[in-house]
Amino acid sequence: RYALARIEDIHPGYDPQLLQMTIDVFRSRKIPFAISLIPRYVGPAKRLDATQDARFMNQIRYAVENGATILVHGYEHQLTVDLGCGVTFTGEGYEFWDVCKNGPLPFDSVTFVQRRLDRAKKILAEAKIPFAGWVTPHYAASPLAIRVAQSNFGRVVQRMKYFADGQPMTAANSIDQFFPYTIAYDYYGVHVWPENLGYVPLPRFGGTPQHVDAMLETARANRVIRDAWASFFWHPLLIRTDLGIQSLERLVDGV
Repeated sequence: RYALARIEDIHPGYDPQLLQMTIDVFRSRKIPFAISLIPRYVGPAKRLDATQDARFMNQIRYAVENGATILVHGYEHQLTVDLGCGVTFTGEGYEFWDVCKNGPLPFDSVTFVQRRLDRAKKILAEAKIPFAGWVTPHYAASPLAIRVAQSNFGRVVQRMKYFADGQPMTAANSIDQFFPYTIAYDYYGVHVWPENLGYVPLPRFGGTPQHVDAMLETARANRVIRDAWASFFWHPLLIRTDLGIQSLERLVDGV
């Protein structure tokens, strides 16, 4: 059996104290973990590549030295283009999906996706940060974009969305699928490392301590499955809420 704990939406604009506290939960327990890393930050007042922030890069190297594996989580995890429902910033926005129309981007293409992946990989190469796979921002992308990510990274970590062949890519013609174990070659030819426990939402989005209980119960239930994973993600912003760092500690210790 495998477990995968993922620190989510980490970028050069992230609060270094929250990131350090989260890393140290795993370091103190000598438990390996993953970081979903966004190489370029676009915020209200600044734009910043990971290589332009020495403190951030030192933290990422510290994490890798203490058991972290890097998963590439988009290039900017946002689009500066307004598709009709406003412009969002890194960690909030969709990068490979039209959330306004709930469908593929109007300019979706191999060239568009590959250009963003190349920029992400270039930043990590300059920083000499190794990576092991890909996490699609918000798990939302067209089949074309998912296949391009697979060809670049060899592994994806996420829940998958599949569309009926020959039909418009709409919600009515799609199905969301998660797996409790590795899928070596899925319907799109993708190697999937699963995420099957979910995450703890921020309290303003309904997050409560019961979310931790439910995730641990799901992990226990999955023990009946051969080759099962217990895979979840967690946002360090929870440290600033009533759920606190203890929500991560309970998940890590429980799993």
